[in-house]
Amino acid sequence: MTGFRAPRPGSGPPGPARPAGPPAEPRSPWTPGSGHAPPSLSERLFEQRIVLLHGHLDDEAATTAAARLLTLDALGDEPVTLRLNVPTSEASAALALLDALDSMVCPVYVTAMGQVGGPVIGALVAVRERLAHPHATFHLREPKLHAEGTAEQVMAEHEEYERRMGDVCARIAEATGRPAGEIRADFHTGRYLTATQAIDYGLVTALVTPPAR
Repeated sequence: MTGFRAPRPGSGPPGPARPAGPPAEPRSPWTPGSGHAPPSLSERLFEQRIVLLHGHLDDEAATTAAARLLTLDALGDEPVTLRLNVPTSEASAALALLDALDSMVCPVYVTAMGQVGGPVIGALVAVRERLAHPHATFHLREPKLHAEGTAEQVMAEHEEYERRMGDVCARIAEATGRPAGEIRADFHTGRYLTATQAIDYGLVTALVTPPAR
């Protein structure tokens, strides 16, 4: 992901190099649920340049996440971490999130936790640094197609659905080096992968190492 950006206001000569790796994770406990994180927790994470996505990823959730990511990108050059716990997702939402990630200039890290399933996997592979917690699972699954209307309208919806899924699979193929046809077949059969299997598949690059206690 490359791009040109004018110098930020107040920018000067480059300072000391930043240490490699994603920003430190917050120590605050939180209770998972459906939808977005509670506002207070979401803002605390935002201050630490962390965006949390959990629950079903629809167009509204993707728009909110994209707005947060792009705002953090505009605010500074420090790394941003996107944490995913998204068991189901829609193709249009995943592609919107993917486009936002592609447009970012600052370093972005994605960390998978819980279950990551559906087309959002195409957004997961949009960044170079992709981590997974040891118990994370990945589900290559097709979202349900809800089409109504005349035969022509249903056919048009189906063609658009196939186009979007083709874009998702092409992006995963680009990141993993696997044939797009193989990935499309895995989505069709609903293949599951453990975190270790996801490394072999090419979806993630490494496991999260627990801190020393």
